[in-house]
Amino acid sequence: FGSDVADHYMAPWMTIARAEEKRNVVEIPGKKHHPRIMDYIRTCDTLYATANKAKYTEREGEEGVKWCSAFVNWCMSEVGLKGTRDARALSWLTWGKPLPGPQFGAVVVMKTASWRHVAFVDRVDGRFTMLGGNQKRASGGGISDRVSYRPLNSSIILGYRWPV
Repeated sequence: FGSDVADHYMAPWMTIARAEEKRNVVEIPGKKHHPRIMDYIRTCDTLYATANKAKYTEREGEEGVKWCSAFVNWCMSEVGLKGTRDARALSWLTWGKPLPGPQFGAVVVMKTASWRHVAFVDRVDGRFTMLGGNQKRASGGGISDRVSYRPLNSSIILGYRWPV
């Protein structure tokens, strides 16, 4: 087997995530919403827990919701796995089982003083790379958040998780 076949078998959600990056899924500034990002967002039950939350979520879309967790939830659901169904990045710290370090396809949870983020580990060959939603491109390509690849900063990682 080539590595792509093995990777697909071991982490089929990565095939989904990589296809979304190739689709060039990018936030639309203003009140118009990207339909695909709204699909991601709708996987998070916490954003629809009350009528007021649902109204806000549908009105504000990707401009009003940090959708990194929604992207991870959506990718997992596309391969028949249940994610956290929560919009909070830190909700992934109790999902699945912990891993001792980075592994292709692992869910990686990060935190700084000002933000929380969740994405997938895409490369671990010395050039650690994450693939996630609601993040800028690593180099150039506009200011809007999107599904993209970024370098993975190991100093802010809280944990790596894998489905049970």
